[in-house]
Amino acid sequence: TKLGKAKITSLGWIPREDYNTFLCTANILFLPMIDNTRNRGKWPMKFGDFLAAGRPVIASKVGDIVGYFDKSNIGILVSDEVEQLQKSIIDLIDNPEKIEKMSEEARKFAENQLSWNHQAQLLSDFYSDVYKSKHKGKIINENIIK
Repeated sequence: TKLGKAKITSLGWIPREDYNTFLCTANILFLPMIDNTRNRGKWPMKFGDFLAAGRPVIASKVGDIVGYFDKSNIGILVSDEVEQLQKSIIDLIDNPEKIEKMSEEARKFAENQLSWNHQAQLLSDFYSDVYKSKHKGKIINENIIK
């Protein structure tokens, strides 16, 4: 493994004006979350930033973001086991071509799926389905994550 040559740095708090610069200098970004009610019900704002930076994300299998990993090769989902996190980090570090492919997919995903236009269309479709359900008795589009 090349992990011995890799440099993993925890930067702590970064001023907002420097945030995007630091994201773009990383090879892999992490989104660890404890599996609890709060984290299952929230949308981690960093997730969109990480994808927009065009970097693969190693994230916990918690909440709504899990569905996005199922639909696209944007990173790796891990349980709360440290060994699985370590294995995922080593796997990516040992496979720079995998990092490159996931980076491209992450950026493409952010541009297409997380754009304001796409999100507005999802909301419009949802409202349309709710309206139609009043008249037909059911919601037509049950999955708003397309």
